[in-house]
Amino acid sequence: MKRGGAVCGLFLNVSLGRTAKRCDPLFLAVVQASEEAVVNAMVANETMTGLDGRRVLALPHGPLLDLLRRYGRVD
Repeated sequence: MKRGGAVCGLFLNVSLGRTAKRCDPLFLAVVQASEEAVVNAMVANETMTGLDGRRVLALPHGPLLDLLRRYGRVD
């Protein structure tokens, strides 16, 4: 993943260089880890059937990666 993050709770697409001056390093690490976990969950998902036959389809990886690239979240 590219380096990106939040501005102390305001989830904006800014560089960590600017953000690091205003935010605690531990907070930035938590933001990066959370972002990585969300992306991993979106990529690792599978179609599944649950209670009462309810079916949830997996996200298609191609369009998902296109969106992540468009917004600078992956190389």
